[in-house]
Amino acid sequence: MRTLNTAILFLTSCAATLGTFELSAVPMTPTGTSPLMRQQSEDKRQIAVNNRILAKVHGKPISVVDVQKKLDVIFFGRFAEYASSATARHQFYLINWKPVLKELIDRELILADAEETKMEVSRSDVRQDIEKQFGPNVIVNLDKVGISLDEARKMVEGDIILNRMLMLRARVKAAGRVNPKVLRQAYDVYSQTHRRPTQWTYQLISVRHPDPEKGASAGRILAGLLNGKQITPQALADDYQTLDAIDEDTKVTVSEEYIQDEGSVSDAYRDILSTLSPGTFSEPQAQQSRRSNSTVNRIFYVKEILPGGVIPFNEVEDELYNELMGDAMETETNAYLSRLRRRAGLDSDGATSLVPETFEPFVLQ
Repeated sequence: MRTLNTAILFLTSCAATLGTFELSAVPMTPTGTSPLMRQQSEDKRQIAVNNRILAKVHGKPISVVDVQKKLDVIFFGRFAEYASSATARHQFYLINWKPVLKELIDRELILADAEETKMEVSRSDVRQDIEKQFGPNVIVNLDKVGISLDEARKMVEGDIILNRMLMLRARVKAAGRVNPKVLRQAYDVYSQTHRRPTQWTYQLISVRHPDPEKGASAGRILAGLLNGKQITPQALADDYQTLDAIDEDTKVTVSEEYIQDEGSVSDAYRDILSTLSPGTFSEPQAQQSRRSNSTVNRIFYVKEILPGGVIPFNEVEDELYNELMGDAMETETNAYLSRLRRRAGLDSDGATSLVPETFEPFVLQ
């Protein structure tokens, strides 16, 4: 069954041009402790908020405080360990206030459109999402963020409506773009650049003897027993000393199970493995031990082979579909938001002339 979780999550956070919320790289001490973390308890500075109207959407104002509340919710959810550091929060505000303002503008545009469609959200849906976002101790966590329960309800209700409107206005059109023909064309392109290497699951049975000739002889005997299904590798490792045909000075070890593809296995091993079928054993291969410089006779046992070559369509169909739907949803969502901005008299980016270029909404004091 095809899933759109990845595409939906991407669009609900990015289609409204949210981007990725950031906290600039925090330097670490040699012991791995962030200076910000150490300074939290002694950070007595405060963030001064230069509150003013930043934008108006259909006559509804969006202020610096509105942006700050949204920033605080995001900050609490992603960087809770820095909650008491004014320096960290100020840094986060400076980096992200403009993307969040743009989100709030687009959010109001969508909510106004939703109001015309008379879309409703149940209380149970809102309550469930509040608990999911703020945890079981809702009131305590909301106090930490600095917003009321009513504000949280309104915010979460708006998120639900926004998600549903994006699905309503963009998903149907996006689905029309991703038909079977388009999906197959995408696979044809994909198959030209994505090929799976052959992968082997195998074990090594190492036969050692002080006398190289006796070691080679023991290896041939054991390979015959293994290929004749007269003994298993594990039984061989446990009971080889009971075999009359094997000299008592012979030592046999069975390796762990290796899983390697043709890009990671050595050339010498690949040449041997490529001649074997699943469930078969090679003839003993005389090799030089790296540790003792002695001769080791190794028998290769291939347990399973995952053939290389073109990846079958059915294995990548869902991945390609989700990727195509993500792209189509982004295109349709951007087109939808552009229509809403034009209708509201906003420019193509949703910004307004109310915000001077040099304006600083948050100042660390």
